[in-house]
Amino acid sequence: MTVRVFERLERIKHHRVEYRPAGDTVAEMAATVEWVRAKGHQAASLELDGFRYRSAYPDGSTGPWYWIEPGQWLCLMEGEAQDSEFDAPHDEGPDDHLIYPSDEWHEITEAAR
Repeated sequence: MTVRVFERLERIKHHRVEYRPAGDTVAEMAATVEWVRAKGHQAASLELDGFRYRSAYPDGSTGPWYWIEPGQWLCLMEGEAQDSEFDAPHDEGPDDHLIYPSDEWHEITEAAR
């Protein structure tokens, strides 16, 4: 499983976008569920065809539940200008030429997390 991470520095602002595949097997998806929870967010209802997840914010509020299917990607956004939160599921992973066509974004992908 390949995780791809991009960062952008804007003078004094920092914005990080992390893409992680949900996985294709129940075991891979279970690991992704645990990763979502380790980031302080919520995940539930792990089934053969996916699981639910939602953002949890510092003020105690939560975002909407999303259903992610095997083969889709999670997108975690965080930075100085926004609380950590998950986007809706993506059918494809990041494409640095289409999603971030700017020299401001730098891929900082590390070995599997």
